[in-house]
Amino acid sequence: MQVPVNRPIINKKDIDSVAATLNEGWISSEGPVVSEFESKFAKTVHHKFGVAVSSGTAALEIAIKALGVGSGDEVIVPTGTIISCAQAITKLGATPIFVDLKFPEFVMDMSEVEEKITKYTKAILVVHLYGNASNSKKARSLSDAHGLYLIEDCAQAIGLNCYDHICGSYADISTFSFYSNKLITTGEGGMIVTSIPWIKNKCQSYRNLSFSAEKRFVHEELSWNYRMSSLQAAMGTSQVSEISARLELKRKIANTYSAAFKDIDKLTLPVPHIETGQNGYWAYTLVLKDDYSDDAKDFCNKLREKGIGTRPLFFPVHKQPVYSDKKAYREEYHISERLYKQGFYIPCGLGITSFEQEYVIDTIIKLI
Repeated sequence: MQVPVNRPIINKKDIDSVAATLNEGWISSEGPVVSEFESKFAKTVHHKFGVAVSSGTAALEIAIKALGVGSGDEVIVPTGTIISCAQAITKLGATPIFVDLKFPEFVMDMSEVEEKITKYTKAILVVHLYGNASNSKKARSLSDAHGLYLIEDCAQAIGLNCYDHICGSYADISTFSFYSNKLITTGEGGMIVTSIPWIKNKCQSYRNLSFSAEKRFVHEELSWNYRMSSLQAAMGTSQVSEISARLELKRKIANTYSAAFKDIDKLTLPVPHIETGQNGYWAYTLVLKDDYSDDAKDFCNKLREKGIGTRPLFFPVHKQPVYSDKKAYREEYHISERLYKQGFYIPCGLGITSFEQEYVIDTIIKLI
């Protein structure tokens, strides 16, 4: 049996939505469906404006550039995340200032964030990881107190609450990903949301090569072609109304795993609820305890031999070879480093069948 680490749900409504867009002749970024997706999605995050783009990485790069981040600036960001978060900062000549994660919550340590604010800090980039919400409420108060911008990367937190607000609603600007392993998907694709008109205008310009409004092929700034196609937007628009139902399905899948693994003392399971709210289980994470003989790489290889897809947790950004000339490369962030060594996630896609999940459970119990 082969069980992929993620299988998305693509239903007839999604297919019909894309087919209708094809039949109407809208396939590029032009046409009404992109704007419709932007508007509908922004409302789910309680922001006024949405700017659809080609990926979550594109959303981060545009968002950070729109805030005027540049040489000499610092942006605080977790190290235990995907490189896109730091890359978007360093591409602009700014410096990522790393903080560690808290375990087993997988959230940014806000006491460390506060300690690392300096006169050079321009923004705090809160990243919500693996289905738990980092404390955006605390980050908002820190940003306000120090005159900083707040950015939320909600790629793994679509529909997730942080206290009494939805993730992404605390920030000046927030970013989302619609890659195939996200709660709603357009295959590839991303979204920027904000309620600040001048930020929205910059983001719209930066996703489309910064064309001049007066003279189309005249450019006063360098930016990107990071547009979303109408076909992607049609698929996204079809799924926006399903966010809550999909989140509940994720939790149902996770609860089945947790019930099966609760007595295995060699594993640390994801926590179902933390201070900020209920886990949305973007991924179902397992962390091998220190006294277990294998590390995550060895254990994942054994699972793959049984046909079960897995992924390691993120390699800490401060240890990435591309940053080996940076000061942070020589720093230590013990929790993020341990999570990469001993942590992984197992199939938890919305399309997993109960038979497949039973096979994953039985295999892991036998291996442990």
